Amino acid sequence: MPNSTDYHLRMAPAQSGRSVRALLTALVVAIIGVLSLDATKIVAAPNDSGSHASSLVTTANSTNTPLRLLHWSHVYWMVFPNNAHGPDGPHTLSDSSRAARVDSRGRLHLAVTKVNGKWRGVQLESLSPLNYGTYRFVTSSRLGNLAKPLVLGMFTYKPSQVRYTNEIDLESSRSLIGLGYPVDSQYVVQPYYKANHIHRYPIRRKYKHVTQQFTWRPGKVTFVTTAGRGSPGKRLSQFTYAGPDVPAPSNEHVYINLHLHHPHAPGKGARSVILDSYSYTGP
Repeated sequence: MPNSTDYHLRMAPAQSGRSVRALLTALVVAIIGVLSLDATKIVAAPNDSGSHASSLVTTANSTNTPLRLLHWSHVYWMVFPNNAHGPDGPHTLSDSSRAARVDSRGRLHLAVTKVNGKWRGVQLESLSPLNYGTYRFVTSSRLGNLAKPLVLGMFTYKPSQVRYTNEIDLESSRSLIGLGYPVDSQYVVQPYYKANHIHRYPIRRKYKHVTQQFTWRPGKVTFVTTAGRGSPGKRLSQFTYAGPDVPAPSNEHVYINLHLHHPHAPGKGARSVILDSYSYTGP
């Protein structure tokens, strides 16, 4: 199947067929990872995690809302609909082709967009749950030039009744500099507030192509960031967390989002990002 396929599925009771039923099952299982930011931190932090997935699909069914899928890097991704709760609250996401699209070269474009006078972010979720292994994201944008207060998040997450758990994050935002850190990127193993769970580092504006990855093993997560589209490349940062807060595999999904740390309009800088590829390699 082509890498740039864009699907629109209308969640209506009249739909039938094995493939549609399989997709609906995947969507019900799917969870929502939410980036929550306050005046002192930028961390992927789900709110009310247990109910998001079922309420998302239920709402889609009751309102006959189309759910949009993208096929990118050999993975099916759900684009969160306009009526879903985003990282910054209700009605803060867009599922338009301006917000998320795959170009003829197979690259994923994400952008914050203006909808009815208000800026909205975009969020994607992989439909297939994964396990221990290496998760790699290659970007082709100057992340050090992201407009404030944009945040790019790439992470794994599973729902939990306990906030700030079961989550591994790669995040880039110049808002970190605004919070007093001389850097624009960070690794996080939730919960963020415990010692040695966050490692911050810079991605300079001169780097257009950057590879960010983490390897998730029992009791250990190793992060690596390099300049370029893969190894060998100049190593920009490395960090290892080992401890009891490393999640155990249980229906984790991968999320990618681009959103605004604050509701005001983005300032100078890039309002979109390009991702060359995503890959998962099992243990």
